[in-house]
Amino acid sequence: MLLARSSLTLLYPLCQLIGKPSVGIMGEKLAAEYLKKNSYILWDRNWRCQLGEIDIIASQGKTLSFIEVKTRRQETVEEHAPLMAIDEEKQDRLRNACQYYLENQSLRVKRGLIADIRFEAITVTFILKGIFPLFHVEHHPCIFE
Repeated sequence: MLLARSSLTLLYPLCQLIGKPSVGIMGEKLAAEYLKKNSYILWDRNWRCQLGEIDIIASQGKTLSFIEVKTRRQETVEEHAPLMAIDEEKQDRLRNACQYYLENQSLRVKRGLIADIRFEAITVTFILKGIFPLFHVEHHPCIFE
C-alpha cells in the first residue's frame, strides 16, 4: 500500500546507448542525491549479507529507512512500472536482510537513536527521448510493512 509519494524529473546529458549496469548505478546515485536533498542521512549503500542486499539505508529524524531502488529504461513514464518489480519474494528478502542488519550492524539503533523503521522505494525511470534523456525519480515512503 502506498501512503504517499513525491517525484522529480531530471534532465541529464547522457548518451542513449548507456548500458544496463550503468543505468542501475545512475539510478542509485540519483536516489541518494534525492534523499540527501530531502533531509535524509545516508548510513549505508549496497549493504550485503548472506540474506540479501539493501540498496540504501538512511535515516530521517528518528526513522530508519531501508530503501530499495528500481531503475528502468522506457519510452514513457508508466505509473509504478519499476515498483512492480518489488514482489512478495523481494519483500521477504528485504525483511530478512533488514532484520539481520538491525541485529548485527547498527549501534545507533541499539542506543535508542531510532524509534521507527520503514521500508521505502525509489523508482527511477530513464526515459529515452532525444540527446538529453530524462530520469524521472519517484519516492514511495512506505511500500510494505
